[in-house]
This record gives sequence, C-alpha cells and structure tokens, in this order.
Amino acid sequence: MKKINEMLAGWVPLNNKLESPLEVRMVDFSYTALIQPGANKVKTVFNSSFLYDMKKLWKRVFRGEEPEAELPIRKVILDKINLVIEPGKSYLILGPPQSGKTS
Repeated sequence: MKKINEMLAGWVPLNNKLESPLEVRMVDFSYTALIQPGANKVKTVFNSSFLYDMKKLWKRVFRGEEPEAELPIRKVILDKINLVIEPGKSYLILGPPQSGKTS
C-alpha cells in the first residue's frame, strides 16, 4: 500500500479521476506533411465531368502530352513554433474549415 501511495503522490484528483499535472513544452517545433499536388483542387462541374476526363485523354493520346506527374510534395504545417501547454488551463485552437484543427 505504501508503494501505491508513493506512485500516486504526484497525481491530483480531478472530477473523481486521478490525473497527473503535466506541462507540455515545445521549442522550435516544426512539422511537415506529404501532400498530393491535386489534393487541394476545388471540384467544379467542369473538372469533375466525363468531358474533362476525355479532354485529358485527348491531349495524352493525340497530342503526345505526358500525364501530369502526381509526385507528393512536402508542405510545412508548423515552422519553428514555441508552445507551452500548462495543466488546468483551457486552450482554443482557431483556423479555417477543414484545416485539421481536430487532428
């Protein structure tokens, strides 16, 4: 029982649960992601239609044009940020729709 009390000494009871007071610090933190070049194109009636696909096929077959290279590119998401998240505080994350705030 003494060992259990020693292990739980740094834990604080919150809402009838035992939670550890943990502070998160990031210094010069950077994050990048691989993104497909066409992934952020806006779908329109034209570029999502059968005719658009036929136009691309026509260019490739009859004009001898090469298909567009779909190699992923590396995009910087966070660049050298400093962040401190303190226990017991609430934080608000703001950003445009579908920008990855929940992930």
